[in-house]
Amino acid sequence: MGLAAVERHLMVDGKPCTASAEDALVARARAGDASAFEQLYQKYAGRIYGLCVRLTRSPVVAEDVTQEVFVQAWRKLSDYRGESAFPSWLHRIAMNAVLGAQRAQRRRRRNADAARAEKKGDTGG
Repeated sequence: MGLAAVERHLMVDGKPCTASAEDALVARARAGDASAFEQLYQKYAGRIYGLCVRLTRSPVVAEDVTQEVFVQAWRKLSDYRGESAFPSWLHRIAMNAVLGAQRAQRRRRRNADAARAEKKGDTGG
């Protein structure tokens, strides 16, 4: 298998780059370079949004979760050790964010159900 087949090709600034170029971009973002993080966002936002839509079955919720994923990624970049590929790290953050959103939705639903039951009980209904 040739080197080109092994390397992951990415687009940065509209040009293809290798995984090592992505590593450099991640390193710049970890150092606080917002423009490097913006490039990573542009590269992966569609993929993360697609994952969130599939898991939540709601484009609206998926938009919120996708935004949360990248906010968390920016905040947690110092925790990224490079032991896995950056997209895998983002995927894990996205999975956790989706699960958190689903737990919050279930909590809200239970609270709303409890409030309706309490209201119904107060009216003697």
